[in-house]
Amino acid sequence: MFVFPRYDTFIKKAKNGFISLSSPNFRKFFLGQTTSFIGSWVQNIGMGWLVYRLTGSIALLGVVGFSSQIPALLITPFAGVFADKLNRKKVMLFTQLTMMVIALLFATLTLTNTITVGMIVFLSVINGLVVAFDTPFRHSILSDLLDNKEHLSNAVALNSIMVNTSRLVGPAIAGFLISAFGEGICFLVNSLSFLAIIVALLSIRIKIPHQPKVSYSPKVITDELLNGIRYAKSNAGFRQIFLIVFLSSLLCLPFQNLMPAFAKDVFSGDSKTLGLLSGAFGLGALIGAFVLGQISTPLKLVRLIGYAGVMLSGGIILFSSSNMIGIAYVALAIAGFGMISLFASSNTIIQVYSKNEFRGRMISLYNVSFLGLTPIGSLLLGLAAQHIGLQPTIIISSVIFMAMSINYLFRYKFVQRKIQS
Repeated sequence: MFVFPRYDTFIKKAKNGFISLSSPNFRKFFLGQTTSFIGSWVQNIGMGWLVYRLTGSIALLGVVGFSSQIPALLITPFAGVFADKLNRKKVMLFTQLTMMVIALLFATLTLTNTITVGMIVFLSVINGLVVAFDTPFRHSILSDLLDNKEHLSNAVALNSIMVNTSRLVGPAIAGFLISAFGEGICFLVNSLSFLAIIVALLSIRIKIPHQPKVSYSPKVITDELLNGIRYAKSNAGFRQIFLIVFLSSLLCLPFQNLMPAFAKDVFSGDSKTLGLLSGAFGLGALIGAFVLGQISTPLKLVRLIGYAGVMLSGGIILFSSSNMIGIAYVALAIAGFGMISLFASSNTIIQVYSKNEFRGRMISLYNVSFLGLTPIGSLLLGLAAQHIGLQPTIIISSVIFMAMSINYLFRYKFVQRKIQS
């Protein structure tokens, strides 16, 4: 017989799901980043629609995705070395200000009708360089913001909620802004949204432990990076997690960069359709992030990674196989749930079980696996879609990843043992 949970127990669990917000520094950061990420998603949707409107080329969608994300593969590993050594707050202030200026340049060029695909690619590369350097600092600063370090797992889950709330809200806003005012307003909104995180960073107070001066010669940086890679390779459990994240970013995530082609050609829609499709993906991811926030034992997340991979690939396969918009929304919500479950679980495990002195570098390696391979996948899948068709390309790549996820499920107990060793 089903028994309703006690009211006080329900309230306690609900509060525990947001326990990291009891730290004032993290609370300010959370609110600032939420606003900024909404702006970033407004820009991402505006960018994709602008490129496809100007060119009508699926391959060029892949090229722009490649140009904006390839710096993560080249820069993020080295940025992780600095994330373990430099003042994370000061570095983030610089990167956020820089991205704000780049968004303003995008807005100016688009609103004055002087933007070209060449300019988009160039500015995307510059912005990608800044994002690649910023990412390990943004992830590794979470521990600095918490009054109680035991709340780190919850902070990672809430950080995922923040990202995916933005993924839900931003595309919906972008779709209506593009329809009413054009893509240029999307870039302007993103530029203004950076003010929220900049104000938040200026207001937080972090105690920075004294660190001896370190030489940042190319040899020292390379040695530090190699030490981090050796640490990651030395643990077979971490290797399995990095592999599944690596494959998902190569085979599954690139479909997001090709979404304007789905919206326009497959579903005969417009910018609003694109916004709703992206919003459905974000809704599933948001639900997944809330569910993850209730899991208090990080070790339980190891098995979830495999199931999440099956959901991500299965949702994308269903989405790519259907020409019915209603089925597409449901399929994308399933894929979004799987995506955030996979990446947030992996991120949490890496942060919780990595040694503190290697955490920044481990996060940077995670982000290379998460983001660094997506541009290569975007380029390859974009070119393939141009020749064999959009839907068959995405279905084939997702089927391959589903097989790898099922294989991981047979090995998850091995992973659990190794990451604790």
